[in-house]
Amino acid sequence: MKVKCIYNKGNQLPKKILEEWHQFPTSEFWIEIGSEYDVFGIYQKGNIICYLIDSFDQGKPDWFVAELFEIIDHSIPLDWKVNYFLEEETGTKLIIGFPKLTENQSFLYKLEDREINESYEFRKYLAEYRNRIREQNMD
Repeated sequence: MKVKCIYNKGNQLPKKILEEWHQFPTSEFWIEIGSEYDVFGIYQKGNIICYLIDSFDQGKPDWFVAELFEIIDHSIPLDWKVNYFLEEETGTKLIIGFPKLTENQSFLYKLEDREINESYEFRKYLAEYRNRIREQNMD
């Protein structure tokens, strides 16, 4: 799945999205308008859908609300899985993405916090993903 950035500031998003995503009109996001990004995961919690994107291409992904993008490639990798986690305070979170991301909630939070093992697992998946893309483009 690939998306193209169409917005990168909080004031470009609906107020309801900002409130649910805990952002502000003054927020600026580390993505560049017009740039294309591979998506490595999707989560939905309430009315919010976010994409997991490695915006700096350094193996350090972040979640960005879907309204910042338009989808330019709707296909998803064959190895993606789906799961959901019940969060006491916020309800159910649906998660779709690479296998490690969906296996347990702990991995998800540790990746967000840039824990060493989880960051390593993401970079490992990223390398495998890029190899698959290169091989597909060679065919």
